[in-house]
Amino acid sequence: PKRRAPKPGKVTVRVNPWAEVFYGGRSYGVTPLKRPVEVSPGTATFTLKNSQLGVNRKVTVKVASGSVVVLKADLIKK
Repeated sequence: PKRRAPKPGKVTVRVNPWAEVFYGGRSYGVTPLKRPVEVSPGTATFTLKNSQLGVNRKVTVKVASGSVVVLKADLIKK
């Protein structure tokens, strides 16, 4: 039998106050995003940028095949 590729997972990004969201070298726009970001199962690293606050933060989440994960980040708190 053929092995199926694992189903992608989805990541919903919630950032306070806001951030431009990057994943895989691509910008997905500024939060709130219209839809979750589809990612391969495993570890996904997002970059959150907020130029007003001077924040450029990497956030990593674990994503299981077919799951939906919520990435929450507060860019005001250190």
